[in-house]
Amino acid sequence: MSQAQSFSTDFTSRLEAINKMLSTIAERDTKFLSMFLDLSNSVDSYFWEWSDKTLVGFKDVLTTALSSTTVTTITVNSNSNVPKRYIDGTTTIRIDSEYMLVTSTITVSTNFSQYNVTRAQKGTTAATHAANAQILIVDAHRIEGFTAGRDDSQKSSRRFNYTQIFERQLIMTGTSQSIKAVGDEMKINKQALDLTKELVKELQMSLIHGMRYSPNTNNPTDRTFGGFYWWATQGGGNSTPAGGNNLSTDMIDDVIEAYLNKGGDANNLSMAISIKQQRKLNDLKLARIIGGGMTQKEMGLNNFVETYDFGSRAHVDVMYLTDLADDEVYFFDKSKISVKPLQGRTWERTPLAKTGDSEKELILGEYTAEFRNCFETLYRYSGLAV
Repeated sequence: MSQAQSFSTDFTSRLEAINKMLSTIAERDTKFLSMFLDLSNSVDSYFWEWSDKTLVGFKDVLTTALSSTTVTTITVNSNSNVPKRYIDGTTTIRIDSEYMLVTSTITVSTNFSQYNVTRAQKGTTAATHAANAQILIVDAHRIEGFTAGRDDSQKSSRRFNYTQIFERQLIMTGTSQSIKAVGDEMKINKQALDLTKELVKELQMSLIHGMRYSPNTNNPTDRTFGGFYWWATQGGGNSTPAGGNNLSTDMIDDVIEAYLNKGGDANNLSMAISIKQQRKLNDLKLARIIGGGMTQKEMGLNNFVETYDFGSRAHVDVMYLTDLADDEVYFFDKSKISVKPLQGRTWERTPLAKTGDSEKELILGEYTAEFRNCFETLYRYSGLAV
């Protein structure tokens, strides 16, 4: 690449050149990383925090059947990850053809919530309702002249990720005079280019498979950031075991439906699939896969070559990645994920103290990954047939 020849022995120009080269490498060789790489917005701490604000939902599920028309307690699937707009004394819900008034909250648990209700509202008739019946939250009306005194503000959740150090060490032997010769300067630049490619690839692998970890959270000098795997399995995302079944249109449609029902933007939903799973997706092409905007021939890329068609609601970009595990597929909102450098630690190529007649350099950067609103925007299937 032409950027490799722009290195000089001057530290400032080296730093500028390596960042220009990094962007080019990411664009050409690690396209997945380049979707999220944000070099212009650095973080200011190795312990990076952000706030997730989750909009409330207006659909729920009845977890326990109402086998009698006189039962006045309902148990629903609402939990802390999916807040629902139940307001005591004003919220009206619909289950099948019956409307009910939520009069008071009994308990709110991690996995369920319970409410007292008044049956047969708005001129409807009390009826029995099966478990898993859908609940529609219709309104929270007020009568004229009501007194305001309730807090309906959004409640945010704090999320964090660590920054992680990425580095390579470069040693060139020879006398000081020969190192400064043009030929050896080009050699050291070429090696720096090769090592930078490794670093960028390593950063992409950490973005996908990284586990948020520090053995000492009070003094985390040894730390790694969480990537797609951690945020899908432990950080609040959705990870579903496929049980050895083949990838199917039903699996994909279920994710798209869940994403849209949680308020996701159909324009931002993407799918990352392993090469092994591409074989199965090829079998589904006639039904759902249409040609994408960019082709491999045009860009020399393996990414965004196809689109999964969900009708008028969503066209999901499909990316094929050799870096995924063979049995997994990810769905994500590309606008909710970013990879950011630690302030002052973007990428730098620093000369180190000489040892004997060896010239040493350190290529170093420190990065973290930000995953916003995982529960609504990040999904994973694992254990797919290969």
